[in-house]
Amino acid sequence: MRSALVALGGIVIVTPAAMGVADLVDDPPGSVAVTTAATGPRAHSTHSAAAAVGTSVLGSDAPAAADHPPAARTEGAVAPAADVRLTVTAPATVVAGDSFTYTLRVANQGPATPSAVVVRILLPEGTVRTGAQLPNGVGGEADGRFGQLVLPPIKPGTSLTMGITVQSQRAGTLVNTTRISYVEGVRDARPRPAVTTVTRVRQRS
Repeated sequence: MRSALVALGGIVIVTPAAMGVADLVDDPPGSVAVTTAATGPRAHSTHSAAAAVGTSVLGSDAPAAADHPPAARTEGAVAPAADVRLTVTAPATVVAGDSFTYTLRVANQGPATPSAVVVRILLPEGTVRTGAQLPNGVGGEADGRFGQLVLPPIKPGTSLTMGITVQSQRAGTLVNTTRISYVEGVRDARPRPAVTTVTRVRQRS
């Protein structure tokens, strides 16, 4: 059973099932292309993502009555698109036993506003999740290394920032994978590959 992420600051956590996205749980994380960047004092990766919604065609091909001219066929308007981008930031290096935070930022570059955005995170082996910092309106669930966040509508030109805090358990290399798995109510603007960050854990002296 998946347990809800710990709510901080009086935030009420809801599950994706309450927002109609329960079918996403069985989609295995990390099943898409991965891009990685780890430079400077912090490792970071960025990608763009949105979900597809089919366009509808209105009108009928039925023959018109003999005393009426044929009805004109009308094409439905193309659904608006949203360019939703995910950035994940984590320390490049930590000491074994220390806690640190994966910072997730989801920004909408427009022009449309999605009704919801679902973000999935697969924490690295060798870490234990110890907390979450979620803004108002963000809900989610967690089960071991897996976590899923359901974001409310993000207007064009705005963003939401979230944090997942973990404790490193041993020395080694931690590879975190995060992706936008679904954008509801708008058309695809870009593909949505997974995002990774790499954090090296050194042994405590």
